[in-house]
Amino acid sequence: MKIKIEDPIVMSVMTKFYERSETGITKYGTTLDRDDLSHVEWLNHVQDELMDATLYLERLKRKIQDKLLADVIGEDSFSDTESLSAVDWLIDKIETNRMFTEAGEYWNILKREAIRLDRERIANAYNNGKNAPF
Repeated sequence: MKIKIEDPIVMSVMTKFYERSETGITKYGTTLDRDDLSHVEWLNHVQDELMDATLYLERLKRKIQDKLLADVIGEDSFSDTESLSAVDWLIDKIETNRMFTEAGEYWNILKREAIRLDRERIANAYNNGKNAPF
């Protein structure tokens, strides 16, 4: 029976299945219709393939995140594999900003404490009958 396939996506996938099958036959000298592997060995093959797929997905996610962030901030250094990823760069910027914010808060606390101590010293000097120290 001859089947007419009108969907180009289906045809593309079928072509890839065919090419993958040919590669496997050439590489391993057999088809998938073999019985020299146990069920556990077949499951191990599936698990290995899925773990590889997960790693490929993670890599692509990072590249997409890098591209999106690079577009937003107008930076294209993320395409270089030697540099930080965009996500790492953003985390670093957030951390740096947080450190500056905290430093500013600490500075304000120290300034308020210095002013309080100066006022206290002036009040003590005045209450002890001494001339104000300014």
